[in-house]
Amino acid sequence: MGYRYEFYEADYLKAFLEKLDVEVSIKKRKHPNSDVYAFYSVNNQDLIVEYKRQIQPHNVLDIIAKLKSYGKDEALMVVSDYITPSAKSMLKEKEINYLDQAGNIYLKLGQFLIFIEGEKNASPSEQEKYQHRAFTKTGAAVVFQFLMDHELVNAPQRRIAEFSNVSLGTIPKVFNQLEAENYIIRLDGKKRKLINSKGLLEKWVSVFNDKLLPSLHLQNCRFNKGNEKDFFRQAKLKGDTQWGGEPAAARLTNYLLPEKITVFSELTKPKLAKNYRLLPDGNGSIVVYQKFWNHTTANNDTVHALIVYAQLLGDGDSRNLETAEIIYKQYIEPKL
Repeated sequence: MGYRYEFYEADYLKAFLEKLDVEVSIKKRKHPNSDVYAFYSVNNQDLIVEYKRQIQPHNVLDIIAKLKSYGKDEALMVVSDYITPSAKSMLKEKEINYLDQAGNIYLKLGQFLIFIEGEKNASPSEQEKYQHRAFTKTGAAVVFQFLMDHELVNAPQRRIAEFSNVSLGTIPKVFNQLEAENYIIRLDGKKRKLINSKGLLEKWVSVFNDKLLPSLHLQNCRFNKGNEKDFFRQAKLKGDTQWGGEPAAARLTNYLLPEKITVFSELTKPKLAKNYRLLPDGNGSIVVYQKFWNHTTANNDTVHALIVYAQLLGDGDSRNLETAEIIYKQYIEPKL
């Protein structure tokens, strides 16, 4: 198609559809809720539109919740500069229409359907997404500590570095960036307070899946006493090794039957084999990640709910997304 449309222009959806060779009646209207980004009548059906600069699996649920908060009977649509392929699949599955800046569109209103896919749309550069210290892999380890314990922003920097397993020099750089982006404010010139923790969580989830988690991969394994499901049923994990992702979600919610088995461990490969019968195997279905925190969790056989939530959202599976929402409501939201 070779067409890119700037979403900040007036009547962007109307202008886009008029460039297509389709018969459609579209009028822009005013919605009674001033927070609604745009409101249209398309073939006499109301359509609420929301804008999000980037859409990835981890923020699909929030986008859908926001759209549904505006009305119950209207059709819903999101427009974005960039939507990942997995996020598009999730939106279609949830019957949410979408349009990206390159002209890929899914618009289904009753029997009326426009579906265009395959237009090239480059994702935002890694440099643009993660140019700041707070949102590198080491910064993400620090931010995790702050999301887990908001009061830690006022702890000695040496303790924060120790808990995060990063260098002491990383901490002031992370603080400076979080303050610059208004995630941390100063109350009296000295004491810090974490604010907009929900927004920080959303950004952290993206960095965790894109940057931090891949860097933690230790090895793939097989269980020498059966398959991965046997390992989940039989293994008695201690604080040195903990369930992550789907197995942790299964234990926290009793809602999910895990298929992808991941663990986080502080053990060496020989000790993993000795203690848990996990043998290195490049094609193994049990994935082991290194722990990136450095404080005792000896009484827990699962990683913190924040990690579980991030892993489930990064996977993008619809069942995992539902489970992530349960974990968010039960374990995360009350503490944000």
